Amino acid sequence: MIFYRYIARKFWPPFLFGMGIFAVLVFLADMFEKLKYMTDSPAGFKVIAQYFALIIPFWTLVVVPVAVLLAALFVVSGLIRSGEWVAASASGYSPRQIVAPVLFCAVLVSAVNAGLGEFVSPRLHARSERILQRDIRGKADWGRPVSDNVVLRAGEGVMLYIARFTPSEGLMSRPVVNIFARGKAAVQIDAESAEWDRHARRWIFKKGIQREISDAGTLSERPFDSFVSSIDIAPRDIVIEKVWPEDLTVRDIRRRIGSLQKTGAPDHRERTYLQVKFAAPFASVIICLLGIPFGVVVKKGGKLVHFATAMCITFVFWWVLSMCQSAGEAGMVPPYVAAWAPVAVFGALALFGMKKAGL
Repeated sequence: MIFYRYIARKFWPPFLFGMGIFAVLVFLADMFEKLKYMTDSPAGFKVIAQYFALIIPFWTLVVVPVAVLLAALFVVSGLIRSGEWVAASASGYSPRQIVAPVLFCAVLVSAVNAGLGEFVSPRLHARSERILQRDIRGKADWGRPVSDNVVLRAGEGVMLYIARFTPSEGLMSRPVVNIFARGKAAVQIDAESAEWDRHARRWIFKKGIQREISDAGTLSERPFDSFVSSIDIAPRDIVIEKVWPEDLTVRDIRRRIGSLQKTGAPDHRERTYLQVKFAAPFASVIICLLGIPFGVVVKKGGKLVHFATAMCITFVFWWVLSMCQSAGEAGMVPPYVAAWAPVAVFGALALFGMKKAGL
């Protein structure tokens, strides 16, 4: 147990060092990307500082896998260069037992990273994005979308057209509802406006005409000042705008999927987000497994070699993940394949590398 604690303690200094270095690099890249908005913005230093304070945790969590890989490389190569690997082997420890504490640390980091990525980072990232768009870029209506010419399904056989939709206020302008029965239009509700009634949990249409078409094809019209419809989809569940997975928890994604199913909109993007959320915690462990054999084989590599190796392996891994996720969001591959195929492929490569390195 003392030996395992000794190995584990070697993991944390290079891990924290790598996380700090890589976080600063991506943070600076993000800052230079948005520098134009900030120099042209009337927002004061306090607002800009608040934005960066909120975005730092997100970028820190993003670089955790590459920091894990760097720590694994440093620990394994350091043990070999110092002769501790040979000494431990002579004492009866197998190679797998020697690297077991490193893997345990990677699993622990993955668990903590997953928890922060689910319960902390989405809220902070969403707040930072609001500050960037509203206060720094000056988009006062950002986050309160107003959509024109919206067409969606509002239930089985119910199609809804909205000339102008303001979900934050629960208002529709010039809504038209077409209700179909047996493949034919049966009822049409044409109104000047509609508003969401929170108590009745129904959309109430104002100043319009209800048209009914009989099986014989005769048309009857009935004007109304107020009509309580059967449409019970809340404004927040009428999903129109595109959001980013960084701002969503698993619960948020599942709610969006349910909302999309109610309206009949495609949900492959959100289903891909959900599977990526579940697969993401495995990234640090797999990258660690990829790095350990390299550390064993390249015994004389210096810190710069390990740094470059960590960057290359992680870049390839992230690139494949990004490509697969984009394919899933576009509906080209099933969400399960988009999220889990890179995990399976790189996991198999890691196990193959471990076997070749005698681990």
